[in-house]
Amino acid sequence: MFPFYMLIAKISFLIFIYLFLFITVIIIYLDLRKRSILSAGNGAIGEIKLKIIDGPSNIRGKIFSFQEKVEIGRSVKSNIIIDDPTISNHHASLTFQKNHLYLEDLGSTNGTYYQGKKITGPTIINIGDKFQVGGTKIVYKE
Repeated sequence: MFPFYMLIAKISFLIFIYLFLFITVIIIYLDLRKRSILSAGNGAIGEIKLKIIDGPSNIRGKIFSFQEKVEIGRSVKSNIIIDDPTISNHHASLTFQKNHLYLEDLGSTNGTYYQGKKITGPTIINIGDKFQVGGTKIVYKE
């Protein structure tokens, strides 16, 4: 009778192992599928590359790369710190959501400009588009 219980235990263990592997593969597959849907040709998921094209000399020409969210301002808590008196501590943010990059002014004193117009709410920007915070001009790169 003992060998029968051992056989049941061995089979149960094998079933448990295969079930664990199956669930692991399903979770990995769903995660990869989700990532491929989100990236949709924009490089890494939510990757934001910005190039400073005009502004303070210490950052002019620099390219910054971030994932999903960026804050621009004078504050040391900002991702891109620009030492310019025309820029607020928390001037603007860029957020990657639903396969789009949104530019938003954070209540800055001098405003955020996209295509020469002051933005008043979250605004979708595309690769190659330029925007301005204070006296600094930035381009969204691929």
